[in-house]
Amino acid sequence: MFASALLGALVEETELEYVLDGKEYVFAKDDELVIDVKEIKLWSIEEPNMYHIIVKIDELDTYEFDYGFRMIKIIDNQLYLNGKLTKIIGLNRHQAYPHIGYAAPKNMQVIDAKILKDLGVNLVRTSHYPADPYFYELCDRNGIYVMSESDLETHGVVRQHARYDTKIWGEILAHP
Repeated sequence: MFASALLGALVEETELEYVLDGKEYVFAKDDELVIDVKEIKLWSIEEPNMYHIIVKIDELDTYEFDYGFRMIKIIDNQLYLNGKLTKIIGLNRHQAYPHIGYAAPKNMQVIDAKILKDLGVNLVRTSHYPADPYFYELCDRNGIYVMSESDLETHGVVRQHARYDTKIWGEILAHP
């Protein structure tokens, strides 16, 4: 089922091969993939255990990604990660640098993730726009939650009209 959701229509026409931590699994288009992983190591802030997964679609394409398993529950308005009460310590992150702008190279993103971890941060909010996919990978590997944000804010409308006013939305939609 995971493969079907991940790979969509390609699954209908072909055979898939999965490699998970060195073990190979093959299944046909109508098979359901169930992988029994014994003694799984859960992903946590302190120990961000990840499993490397390779998905091959015949000779057409190969997808590789890392995946972590965890259990999250909210009980009495408190966050539990893998059964352990967890306090969130977070910061906002703007990927903007004074001399290069918004397109940060990978080495700067590595530095950012290291700074966050060194500060004891376990959650980062991508302020106003999604981050580079590489930054999400770094956070996965370093035990940092990510709250990815889309640019759905209305700061520009407020600045332009100097107030929040629902009537303005009608005007903006009528005259884009």
